[in-house]
Parts: sequence; C-alpha cells; structure tokens
Amino acid sequence: MANKTHYIAKDGCTVRNGSVRTYNRILEMLTEREEASTREILDFCNNYRTQRGRISQTGVTMTELGNILAKYPAFVRIGDTP
Repeated sequence: MANKTHYIAKDGCTVRNGSVRTYNRILEMLTEREEASTREILDFCNNYRTQRGRISQTGVTMTELGNILAKYPAFVRIGDTP
C-alpha cells in the first residue's frame, strides 16, 4: 500500500502530509484577521483549541512555520521590520 504524500487543504490547495494541520490553522487565523505577524501565527497554532476545548498537542516550530509560509503562494509577505 502506498503512502499518501499530499492532501487537499480547506482552500483546495495541495499540501504535503505533515503540513496540512498547520496550513489549515494558518488559513483559519488569516480569514478572521487579514494580517498577522509570524509570531502571532506561531502563537495561534501552538495554542489552538480543538472543538472539545483542549489545546492541540500538535505544535509547530518557527522553522516549520517559516517553511510553510514561504512555500505556499496563498501566503503573501506584506512588509519587513527594520
């Protein structure tokens, strides 16, 4: 049996297997707020509450988040901090 390496995210984009949850959480946050810093997105992903009200155990590191934000064209960099 072959392992599935890509899945379809909430917005219809094809996302790698290990990044689907994080990608969907970033989308969820950015639909509520149009703009957010990388630190705000990281805090949202790491403190994400499931439907039962528990904090999710699948966290994300700054490196993983940076790779996801850089790889997928759904996320656009707006500005730089000096």
